[in-house]
Amino acid sequence: MPKRTFSLANQIAFAELSGDNNPLHVDPVVARRTLFGQPVVHGVHSLMWALDQWLEGRSGIVRLQHLQAVFLKPVGLNQEIRFNLVSEHYQRVRIDLLKDDEVAVRLVFEWSDCEPFQSVDVSSGTPQLQPPDLISKEAIQSCSGFLDLYLNTEIAHQLFPNLTRLLNPIQAAVLLGMTRLVGVKCPGLDSIFSELKLNFSDGTGLQNIKYGVSEFDERYGLVLLTVAAPSLSGTIKAFIRPQPQTQPSFLDLKQLVGNKAFASQRALVVGGSRGLGEVAAKLLAAGGAEVQLTYRMGKADAQKIVYEILTGGGRASLYELDILQPQPDWAGLTTPTHLYYFASPYISASGKRNFSPALFSNFCNFYVNGFAGVVESLLKHGMQNVFYPSTVFIDEKPSNFLEYILAKNAGEALCQAFGKKYPGMNLYCPRLPKMATDQTVSLHPIQNPSPAPIILTALQNFSDFIGSK
Repeated sequence: MPKRTFSLANQIAFAELSGDNNPLHVDPVVARRTLFGQPVVHGVHSLMWALDQWLEGRSGIVRLQHLQAVFLKPVGLNQEIRFNLVSEHYQRVRIDLLKDDEVAVRLVFEWSDCEPFQSVDVSSGTPQLQPPDLISKEAIQSCSGFLDLYLNTEIAHQLFPNLTRLLNPIQAAVLLGMTRLVGVKCPGLDSIFSELKLNFSDGTGLQNIKYGVSEFDERYGLVLLTVAAPSLSGTIKAFIRPQPQTQPSFLDLKQLVGNKAFASQRALVVGGSRGLGEVAAKLLAAGGAEVQLTYRMGKADAQKIVYEILTGGGRASLYELDILQPQPDWAGLTTPTHLYYFASPYISASGKRNFSPALFSNFCNFYVNGFAGVVESLLKHGMQNVFYPSTVFIDEKPSNFLEYILAKNAGEALCQAFGKKYPGMNLYCPRLPKMATDQTVSLHPIQNPSPAPIILTALQNFSDFIGSK
């Protein structure tokens, strides 16, 4: 069974070929704040790879008659997918692309030996890359237009050698145009490609791709488009993905906490550039603490938070830190009195698959190995107070978050071990509920509680815990 992982370099090459340079696919910093938590492979990229695999070993030129592709689960960079030819009967084919034994892409198509097709002017260049359009919900219902067709055979051959050699070139150009349509034009910047249905038997007389929105359901951000192209008609289902979660401003949080509540602390907030770490950093600074917040990527986000705190009268600075690397030497860091550890990967659910050792290992790298490295290296500098946020999922035990729960359990066990090994340490591990962050955004409207009051209570309890010892 053929296997494949897609690298960032693969994604950038496909973006050049197709013109779909949506940051969801090619910008790790931007993509980390989407509901997927990382860059994901273009759906059409995986679709064309599947066709390329199917064409391997064939000799005759193929013309698609009908095609339906459903993009069921996102495929992240460097995540393995497997090609599974489910059935092939009377020139009707079904292919599943599997990720962790679950179907990520389902492809069904009918084909025939290549027939004469009308001459269409397909540019041999590549589309000019442009920033994806940001279309308001008010304007999307009337979104329509035309896209020219492109097929750069040199780049296409590098990515899809069998497809470039054996698939009708007009059809290859049309598939590339579909991802540029969704990712750049409509819905554009905030798009998610969900489903593609194409009928190649209907003649249209067009020389390019014509598109228009036929339906828009604002409740779920669902966008239905009709498309037509040379000898083609079809439909696209896409979604508008939710915006990154915005946390309360520093000035708003200053209203919740006394300006001397944390004044004695030099606080190092690991993972303080967004989410719960951002809220904790702002609350600590609002309470008078001298805050140093760390970031691994997203320096601009971290700088914005520091600027917000400084202009609001607080004390804050930045420190670049990758907790997955060997123990840092902390050069240039003011030795903290308190550590707040919010480093986390994207928290993905298990779905229906079996236990995933790779997912568990990734969680442990953050919640156990990385945490241990930071704590033990800071102990050498005299730091004694550690705040380690755990999760109520340990109590609730949702079945689709087993790897996450086990890793957090291991983190709590590590804290207990540290407490015995270093009796002078103050370790506090509150089990926090699900809150409104980038990690919890969804296509379906869900009202998660604001982190501010929950995190403030946890910070205050930590101070009381230290004071009671």
